[in-house]
Amino acid sequence: MKSLVRRECVDAKAGIKVWLFGSALKLVNPNDIDLLIVFRPGVLDRQCAIELRKRLANVIRNEIGLNADIILLTDREAVSTRFPNYSGKLRLL
Repeated sequence: MKSLVRRECVDAKAGIKVWLFGSALKLVNPNDIDLLIVFRPGVLDRQCAIELRKRLANVIRNEIGLNADIILLTDREAVSTRFPNYSGKLRLL
């Protein structure tokens, strides 16, 4: 999963952070893939972040065979939700 995310996010890498969370961290055969993409609007605009989410979801579905639930948050929104303090996550990028 890490290499897939790094490959697909290469153009946006400087402006984003990507975390895996949910059942994919706990189960051998998860029902889906849950990802959070945190982006900095000054580096990556909202439309590019939305396009990245769509592309990543399609690649995960085509290459892994699972649906991807991908949440997009700005860096400020991520801090306000306290997600960085959530322990059940794995940073991929």
